[in-house]
Amino acid sequence: MKIVIATIGSRGDVQPYVNLAQGLLSAGHDVRLASNPTLDSLVASHGVPFIPVGSPVDMGAEGARLLEKSFDNMWIGLMRVMQLGARLVEEAYPDTLEVCKDAALVITSDTGSGVAEAEKLTSRGSASHSNPLGCRWSTSEPRARLDAQLAG
Repeated sequence: MKIVIATIGSRGDVQPYVNLAQGLLSAGHDVRLASNPTLDSLVASHGVPFIPVGSPVDMGAEGARLLEKSFDNMWIGLMRVMQLGARLVEEAYPDTLEVCKDAALVITSDTGSGVAEAEKLTSRGSASHSNPLGCRWSTSEPRARLDAQLAG
């Protein structure tokens, strides 16, 4: 099954999906992870095919910079980091939509990357994760059919 995992964020947002991709690859699926270009080496170093989408912004470094500028106020810092993340997901939309066009299943992350794209491609399945250990299914195919395809 051709699967795209779409996630944009810092290393901490993307690393769990690298591990998920490794498991899906081991099960014989055609998997690609789509994320911001700065994470290419991280993903590739684990043997997962990578597709860069959006702007090359290091979310970890940029998030730390935004937090430092927030007057030691965690809430202001959090809002600034969330605004940056939302902007990056929005900017990556055209690239992510193109990547998802041929996928049978789109796995999205809690950053929201891939959600609108999967919904636009209504014939595709979409597994939306708050983390790879828990899954909420939103798909045009019956869940049992997708489970069977994932099982090989």
